[in-house]
Amino acid sequence: PTYNMAVNLVAQVGRTRAREVLEMSFAQFQADRGVVGLAREAKAHTEALEGYAKAMECHLGDFTEYAALRRRISDLEKAQRQDASRERRAETARALEQLRPGDVIQVKGGRRSGFAVVVQVGQTEGFAGPAPTVLGVDTRLRRLDARDLPGGIRTAGALALPKGFSARRPHARKDLAAALRRWLDERDPPARGKREPRGRQEHDDAEIAAARRALRAHPCHGCPDREDHARWAERWHKLDREHGALLRRIRGRTDSIARDFDRTCKVLARLGYLSPDREEVTEPGEVLRRVYAESDLLVAECLRRGVWEGLDAPALAGVVSAVVYEARREAAGAPHIPGGPSSALARALDETYRVFSELEDLETEQRLDVTGAVDPGIVEPVVRWAQGRGLDAVLRGGELAAGDFVRWCKQVIDLLDQLSIAAPTPRLRATASKAVGAVRRGVVAYSSL
Repeated sequence: PTYNMAVNLVAQVGRTRAREVLEMSFAQFQADRGVVGLAREAKAHTEALEGYAKAMECHLGDFTEYAALRRRISDLEKAQRQDASRERRAETARALEQLRPGDVIQVKGGRRSGFAVVVQVGQTEGFAGPAPTVLGVDTRLRRLDARDLPGGIRTAGALALPKGFSARRPHARKDLAAALRRWLDERDPPARGKREPRGRQEHDDAEIAAARRALRAHPCHGCPDREDHARWAERWHKLDREHGALLRRIRGRTDSIARDFDRTCKVLARLGYLSPDREEVTEPGEVLRRVYAESDLLVAECLRRGVWEGLDAPALAGVVSAVVYEARREAAGAPHIPGGPSSALARALDETYRVFSELEDLETEQRLDVTGAVDPGIVEPVVRWAQGRGLDAVLRGGELAAGDFVRWCKQVIDLLDQLSIAAPTPRLRATASKAVGAVRRGVVAYSSL
């Protein structure tokens, strides 16, 4: 039973009667019956794992240990790349904020690489961040933001803009581009900026270096069939994770639903949604009764702690999207949060994740399925959509399909609708209602008809 279901059962019939009803439920019969097929699948997994383990055996040593070292290095390097990506993006945003009209910049890397002159600083609107307008040597105007600049920017100098310059006039753009080319031609090659060596490796931290030393020192490192063994080891590792998840499903099916109900009530009593004797629903529990999201307890805790108070409508829609969204695959880097790491939205997301971590520890302690994780993967497109941006601009540069975006927006609207009723303060209820209107527009509204 979900947390919402548990508090509603206690409120309607009491905990003792609710437990009896669950023990006699058809769902319990179906759960026990469904274990047979899962057990058959688990047996096939076990046989396959034995075959994979045999195939990856190495005469020089324990290849399972060697494969674990390889995975450890891969995980550490991935985390390092993600940290570096976040830092580069933050550094680029800071550099964009400092630009002034007439500054000559070099865009390093990416499809917009080259030299340009800043013609308009632009205003930082809401969560959009700095986005100056620049003119390149090809006379084309472009707006830059941190997402378009994977290699960052470098200020090469300054070029005086003609008095009364207007970027809207073609001949003015042409003259300024010519002046920029002359400015660059007059500079020595060093003033143009040195090209960074390609393939430059970032400095490894001590943990990665130690893991690599251990890998090279392992007996299996010198095996001529090492890569063949590694392929079998990767298959074994992937299937072993699937097998572990399957066994947990079997244990969850064979455990009594009533026993899970008891554990759920313990969590609710610990957090104050039920009375200490677990027989009565408290005031926070009444709020939880009106939240039907998959992450119902996470939402109720954020409401109770005031985590989302003070956000405007686009930001509230963004943080709600992080609660409902589940990525199909792991993202290559950390998603961009509109407004940067010090914005109200970023702080609300951090606090939401902190609440999730506390619930995760509590649920793990009670041997319950963990509440769905907070995933900020679509925060930026949802915020920009709620700010009134067009669909093309919202999805530009991302991998999210338009159909998937609309589908997730509907789930965001559903939870915002619940918040407009269940939120404990009038201000948050009003913001949730406003956010519903901001998201339910255009193609999202049309698809709901």
